[in-house]
Formats: sequence, structure tokens, C-alpha cells
Amino acid sequence: MVTIFVEGLRQSPARLQLFRKIPSTLDEAIRIAFSEEYSHRSANGNVPIPGDGACQSGSLYEYVDSCYFVASIGRGYEVKANGAIELILDSNILSNPHHCPPPLEKRKGRPRVRRLASQGENQSSGKRPCSSSKPTCSMCGLVGHNKRTCRD
Repeated sequence: MVTIFVEGLRQSPARLQLFRKIPSTLDEAIRIAFSEEYSHRSANGNVPIPGDGACQSGSLYEYVDSCYFVASIGRGYEVKANGAIELILDSNILSNPHHCPPPLEKRKGRPRVRRLASQGENQSSGKRPCSSSKPTCSMCGLVGHNKRTCRD
């Protein structure tokens, strides 16, 4: 079901009425979907809503892939004589059957603790470098003693 917002005729332009349409064909559904974009724009301002003129250039089937057509879906669900459903695949998938990833093998031993560094990331030893070997006092801010041995 496609919901379309149309500007009300009897009331103010800001008031919107909600109409619901159930499309019967693919052409009608695409036309409604295209016109819905214009109706959302017209809800914010006074933009005119084009009727069916929004999609008149070209065929509507240019915008839809052939796998979504009813005929293609019907062919995919045809039941064969043995009762199996045939899967319709693209030709490049059929030509290369090795699309599955290789089987995952569990590595032996203990797993890594550190993550692998990305390219361009600085390599560090893991320990923070000591900026100074002498302690700094938190009371007076001088270097050479700490808070416990501060004389000030």
C-alpha cells in the first residue's frame, strides 16, 4: 500500500488530507511512488504536485531490475517434476562456483593479547616513557622532593 499526501482543497493549504491508493499494476505503483516525493515537498511549501507528468519520459521499467518482475518471480517458484524449486542464478555466479570463503581453521596456541597495529600507526614498546626521574612536589611544584618531604 502506498500512502500519498495531497493538499486539501476546502481548507487552508497547511491542512493536509490523507488518501490511500492500492496500485493494481507496477506502472501505477511507480507513478504513485514518484508523485509521493512531490507531495512531501508540497507539505512544506506551495510546490505544485504534478499528476502523471512526473514519469512520462521513458519507460517505467527502466528503473526496476528484471528480477523484480512478476514473471521472473513466477519462474523461480515453478515446481519441477521432481518437486524441487529451481533457483535462478546469474551467469557469472554459475561460471565461478568458488564464491564461498575458505573454511575457517582454529589457530593453535594462545590467542593474541595485543591488537595488530594499523599501517602508519606509531610502534611503541607498550610502556609509558618516564618523563623525569626526579619527583615533583604537588604542594610547591618544585622538582627534587615530594609532598611528604616538602618544607614549605
